[in-house]
Amino acid sequence: MPGPGTVAGLVAITPAAGSVDCTGAFFIGLLAGPVCFFAAQAKHRFGYDDALDAFGVYVVCIVLH
Repeated sequence: MPGPGTVAGLVAITPAAGSVDCTGAFFIGLLAGPVCFFAAQAKHRFGYDDALDAFGVYVVCIVLH
């Protein structure tokens, strides 16, 4: 099963796919992986229930781009 960092690149680039070139997509995906991975790990620190890491991946990736 892929972790949140793996899926984050696809989630981050999908809304911007029509407006960035390959280089921009590469850097968005490169940044989205680690940023969303650490955001998904925040649930352990703060103790909120997010079994699917929806906040850590989707919300943070949307804000990132």
